[in-house]
Amino acid sequence: GTQKVIDAIKENNPQTMKKLFQILNEIYEDGTNDTQSLIAVTILSNLNNDKILLARCVDYMSETMAPPVIEVNRYFASAAGNTHRP
Repeated sequence: GTQKVIDAIKENNPQTMKKLFQILNEIYEDGTNDTQSLIAVTILSNLNNDKILLARCVDYMSETMAPPVIEVNRYFASAAGNTHRP
C-alpha cells in the first residue's frame, strides 16, 4: 500500500489527495502509537525528505500528523537516520 500512497502524492490530484489524507488523518488521530508510527515512519517516510512532495502533503495533513511526518523525513535523510531506515 505504501507505493500506492506515494504514487498518489506524486500524481498530486487535489481530489485524490483530499480523500487520501482524510483517511490517513482519521486513522492517525484515532490510532494507537503503533498505528501513528505506521503512518509516519513506515508509509510517509518514503517521501524521502523530498521538499516538493512534503509541501504537497502539508496542506492536507492534520496539525497533529504534520510535525512528526516532517521530523521523520528529516531524520531518515540524515546520516544517522540512513542507517536505521525501515
